[in-house]
Amino acid sequence: MAASATLADLARLPLIHEESYTRWASWFQKAGIPVHAGLSDPRLWDANLGLDAALAGQGIALTSGFLVSGEIRDGRLVELFETNICVGGYCVLTTRSSR
Repeated sequence: MAASATLADLARLPLIHEESYTRWASWFQKAGIPVHAGLSDPRLWDANLGLDAALAGQGIALTSGFLVSGEIRDGRLVELFETNICVGGYCVLTTRSSR
């Protein structure tokens, strides 16, 4: 993801969803970003699968900082934006090579 990317750019990138589109939809709403085309990326049934997909470079995940603190510390994942948007304790992450 380019260094000049904005929060609105996320709507056009591959997003990793858990069992539904609810978390990302709520995140975008709280960020004040309309998602006109709706969310349609694949859904995974488990947060751990979403984390594995993010680690594999498959897209951007909303996940708990508690769950990924080691991956962030080791540089395997990065937080894209520092925001105060809270959706059940989730933050935006991707692999370092996606920056």
